Amino acid sequence: MNKIESTLDGLKQLLEYNLNDLLYSDKYKVVLSRHNNLIGYDVLNRMAIACQNPKAVVLKTEEEWELEGRAIAIGAKPIYVFNPLYDIEYIDTSTGETLVHTDLTAEEKILAMQFGMVEKHSNINEVAVIKTYELYDTCSVNGEEYKVNKPFMSMRELLESFKKVTCARALSTSEETHYNVETNILYVNESESYTKFVYNISLIWAQWLIENRLKKNNGMTYDISIDDFSDKEYELLFNSLTYAISSMFGGKFNIDIRKNKGIQADKIISILCIVDMLMVDVIYGTEFKVDNSKESAIDKAYRLKKTNIILNSMFVAYIQNI
Repeated sequence: MNKIESTLDGLKQLLEYNLNDLLYSDKYKVVLSRHNNLIGYDVLNRMAIACQNPKAVVLKTEEEWELEGRAIAIGAKPIYVFNPLYDIEYIDTSTGETLVHTDLTAEEKILAMQFGMVEKHSNINEVAVIKTYELYDTCSVNGEEYKVNKPFMSMRELLESFKKVTCARALSTSEETHYNVETNILYVNESESYTKFVYNISLIWAQWLIENRLKKNNGMTYDISIDDFSDKEYELLFNSLTYAISSMFGGKFNIDIRKNKGIQADKIISILCIVDMLMVDVIYGTEFKVDNSKESAIDKAYRLKKTNIILNSMFVAYIQNI
C-alpha cells in the first residue's frame, strides 16, 4: 500500500515532487487530455493520476467495481485521488432562509430549483483522499467483458455541439472550415476528413471560449483575468485549450512542450485551471454521459476553489525548496 499517497499531505507531497515533470514534459499532455474516461476529474486529480499511472483509462473505487461485476486483482496498486466533502444547504429564494431537512422531499426540492424557488449552495467542508483502481487492475467475476465507452461523435454531432454552445449558424463552403466572428457563422467544408474538421473546429472553439468566456466575461461568474498574460502565456493557454478539445474528439492537434520552459510554474498551473473551467462548456455541449461532468457552474466553481487552495499551498512548499 502507498502509505504516503493515502493521506492528504502525502498526495500533495507527491504533486510537489513531480511538479516539474507534470508541467515541463509530455505528462503535461496527459493532464490536458480528455481522450480517456477521466474527463469528470478536475485538473488537480488528473495531475495526481498522471503521477501514479499516466496510462489510466477508467478509475473506480473497489465498491464501484463490485457493482460492475469486477474484482480487484491481487497485488493491484491503488491510485489515490482527492475527494471534496461538501456541506450542502437549500435556500428559499423569497426569504433567503435555509430550509431544514424536513421542509421538502427530494422530489420537491428538484422541482423548486427548476422554478427558481430554491437554490442549492455547496461549500467544501474538507478534502479527503480516496483509493481507486484502474480498469486493467480488475478482473471479471462473471466472465463478462467491461466495455470502455470512449466517446466518438460524427462531424454532424460535433457541429451541433458547437452550435449549442456558441449559438452560431452553420453554412456550407468549399473552402477550409472557418468561422466569422462578426456574423457568428461557421462555414463548414463537409468534404473535409473527420481529423481535419476536428482540428479546425478545435481551434475555432478554443478561440471562441477565450473571447466570450474570459475576455468579455459575458455575464459568467468566472473571476479570472488574463490581462497580465504575456504573449507566450496566452499562446500556451490557447494551444492547451485547443489540445484538450481536440483530444476529446480523437483529434491530432499537438503542442510543443518545450515552449513551457520559459513560463513560470504558477502561470502554467493557472492555465491548466482555466482550461479545466472552459472545458465545462464543451462537455455541456456534447452531452457525454459522464457522471462527474454534469455539474452546475456553481459546483464547478467550488471544485476550482478547492483545486486552487491545494495547489497554492503546494506551490508555496515547492518555491521554498527551489
